[in-house]
Amino acid sequence: CAREYERALHLLFTDEYPHEKPSQKQFRAIAADHWGDWNDLKRAANEYVDNIRDVKLHMKVLDNLIRDPQDYLGAFMKFPKHLRAIWLSAYQSFLWNTMASLYLQKFLTNTNFENQFLSPSLTQLGTLAFYQDITEQETVQLKRVLLPMISKRTAIQPQPLLEEVIEETLDMMRVQMDDLVVPSPRDCFFTNISRNLIEFPHSMSH
Repeated sequence: CAREYERALHLLFTDEYPHEKPSQKQFRAIAADHWGDWNDLKRAANEYVDNIRDVKLHMKVLDNLIRDPQDYLGAFMKFPKHLRAIWLSAYQSFLWNTMASLYLQKFLTNTNFENQFLSPSLTQLGTLAFYQDITEQETVQLKRVLLPMISKRTAIQPQPLLEEVIEETLDMMRVQMDDLVVPSPRDCFFTNISRNLIEFPHSMSH
């Protein structure tokens, strides 16, 4: 939504992820070393990546950059729609989780919190606050709270603390509500729903 397509491609090509195959890690190192020189990047990948099939999607995107070195949008669109939709959903969920963390800290003023990573493999996203204890009355109150998945289309309903946590979240991410829209071509969209702030699983079996 920031229209920084080259930066997005750079992250998708060079950022390592846990549990990747060795050949994928090899490709990422090569991409970081040869970024911008697309022909050289492809040559090095074909020469030094152990199993080029493990990065066939990135190689397809790379071919687009070789044909048109400045067409970062066209190259980005070579990633399948379902992947781009997942990335968009993950970003919107990250904003929601940040809002939820802020809301709980502001509402539960007498509660102990522990800052934790959502996952050991997602440390780059920072920590979120998880409450350690909560009263029955607070539980009843929080079960009524709905937080929206924010986007440009979101209509903010009057609700205590809601506008405050949305503004703080946007400030932290250095974006505005109007930025949260997918530019053309629009084949993926932000979700326009609300989620319960807290949930208590029940009737579960295995």
